Amino acid sequence: WIQVYFYILLGDNPSAIQYLEKYASSPWSLTPALLRLDPMFDPLSSDSRVKKIIAVAEERIKKAQQ
Repeated sequence: WIQVYFYILLGDNPSAIQYLEKYASSPWSLTPALLRLDPMFDPLSSDSRVKKIIAVAEERIKKAQQ
């Protein structure tokens, strides 16, 4: 997920979100808490695609806990 940070630093939010979507589907994905609390992700926080990524990750965690 270093690529996500890299593109955020460059101000290329579409590319950052593209990589974030890729990593969200992996078993080693970023956690919803990290996406919400890490200030590095603030530039992406209002994007509906990121909100969807967080919701999907939360659902995956809930299913894993059952």
